[in-house]
Amino acid sequence: MQGAVLLTFAVTPSWWLPEAGGFWAMVWAYFHQPQFYPLVVLLIGGPMLTVVAWHTNGPHRTWLFVAWCVFLIVLFWHWQDRVVVMVDVLQRLWME
Repeated sequence: MQGAVLLTFAVTPSWWLPEAGGFWAMVWAYFHQPQFYPLVVLLIGGPMLTVVAWHTNGPHRTWLFVAWCVFLIVLFWHWQDRVVVMVDVLQRLWME
């Protein structure tokens, strides 16, 4: 799921990105709907699967922690502005 989010952001450039919290952010989100699918799947399934994996004994816990750290660093290093707008739009749609 993390790879799908990074790949989606890498292959879909955002020519114009509005500020979070406005009308234009909602218009931008309407035209970029497919970019939201991997992010929503990760926001819903990622924490649940991580908790299940964390409670399973084994050496994979270190790799799980490293994978999330690297993912978050890469995501916010390259696409922080897009993530902020997308999370804001998702929050507004969920609160309605």
